[in-house]
Amino acid sequence: MRAAFVALAAMVLSQDSIAAQSPSPSAFITRLGNDTVMLERFTMGPDRVDGTVVILVPRVRIVAYRAALAPDGRITGIEVTNQPGLAGSQPTVRWQARLSDTTVTLINQRANGTTDTATFTVRQPSFPFLQLSLGLYQAAVNQIRTLSRDSVGLDMYSFGVRQPTATYIARRGRDSLAIGYFGDPMYVAVDAAGRIRGLNGIRTTQKFLAQPVVSLDLEAVTERFVARERAGVVAGVPSPRDTARATAPNAALWIDYGRPAKRGRRILGEVVPLDQVWRTGANAATQLNTSVDLRVGEVIVPAGRYTLWTLPTSRGATLIVNRQTGQWGTQYDAAQDLVRVPLVTEPLAESVERFTISIASAGQGGEVRFDWNKTRWRLPFTVK
Repeated sequence: MRAAFVALAAMVLSQDSIAAQSPSPSAFITRLGNDTVMLERFTMGPDRVDGTVVILVPRVRIVAYRAALAPDGRITGIEVTNQPGLAGSQPTVRWQARLSDTTVTLINQRANGTTDTATFTVRQPSFPFLQLSLGLYQAAVNQIRTLSRDSVGLDMYSFGVRQPTATYIARRGRDSLAIGYFGDPMYVAVDAAGRIRGLNGIRTTQKFLAQPVVSLDLEAVTERFVARERAGVVAGVPSPRDTARATAPNAALWIDYGRPAKRGRRILGEVVPLDQVWRTGANAATQLNTSVDLRVGEVIVPAGRYTLWTLPTSRGATLIVNRQTGQWGTQYDAAQDLVRVPLVTEPLAESVERFTISIASAGQGGEVRFDWNKTRWRLPFTVK
């Protein structure tokens, strides 16, 4: 995956193409750390916005959209085609939305040829959510600028949903806005005319950063990535799932977790916020299964299945064993905590690029190790 991403920088970005000289805001590159994960080019007119988003992970997809704008800037309808870059490798999906003052009607055309329609109530302003499309965010910002309020609640809708998601746009200064992203704020930099100059999602679970570029030969770049895929080089998911397994005396343990990568970023305090509960990985919540009772510190974890959460601080970290299982990694319920156990923190001599959990057996127990960057957290345990 790294080879494909690194090649893009030389192809797309000239030495001074990043926003150093008031670049056009109609072309954007979105990155996850050092890796480019999405490209977009759009045009904004008085009565519509047309754009193309090229998603590079886990495989190339080309998403074309056309949204109609009312005189006050409201999006009154949108048509979207989401197709694979490599023909036949994935299904093509099409959907459209039609809006009135109080409702949105979504018409979804699925890959098997079936169509379903859903109509539900929305509040105005509202806008379609489409893979962090900067063109559609720009349309929302343009609409909000006509309102003389520092904070505006609005509804998002997208393919396959049957009710909107409530969000907001709020001013954070003369040249900054916060946009709610499923409970967390993204920060959007704007110029005096309200044009988006960048997006910072580091406070969200996605961690994306988007920057405008002077020019973007979207077709040429897309074809280069499609050619790589045709040759068998697929970017893959950003945080693949893995399972750490071990056997202790008369015991079997496994931990299922997502493995985010460093990608040139600062881990503790940025990717993993301090003083906040972290999912101990990525995507779905990290799960522990033990066939026997375990003693960790002064407490007992009975045999069974749990989720593992971490509370990092500047002084160390605490592991949280939680009774709830099967949930997404943003759905932490402190009321279901079983135990909280301090972790042993120690430095690593060499940096670990991808978050790694391992279980080492020793004698009547062992330890669970959590390695990332140059930090290891350890949880010693014994079989009860």
